[in-house]
Amino acid sequence: MSFSSKFLDSMISVALESPITFKLAAVMLRNTQPVGPILPNTDRMCCRKRVVASMHAEANSLLNHFGKNLVYTDKWRVLQGKAKVAKV
Repeated sequence: MSFSSKFLDSMISVALESPITFKLAAVMLRNTQPVGPILPNTDRMCCRKRVVASMHAEANSLLNHFGKNLVYTDKWRVLQGKAKVAKV
């Protein structure tokens, strides 16, 4: 899988905006096409009623894409339809 230098430059640019020491960025892809914004890791302290030291870039991207359909029980899961739960 290869990506354009423009896309990679965008990923680097967003990663450098991260407020924490480890500069990372992530984006949801469908095949090779982005389906959401490129997001950095953050120093968020609370996520879905759970205290976290930081929000990894990939978790930030999942939350942005799935929104309230992403829930935590014993694992992170995506709600699909009315009653179906899929493991992430």
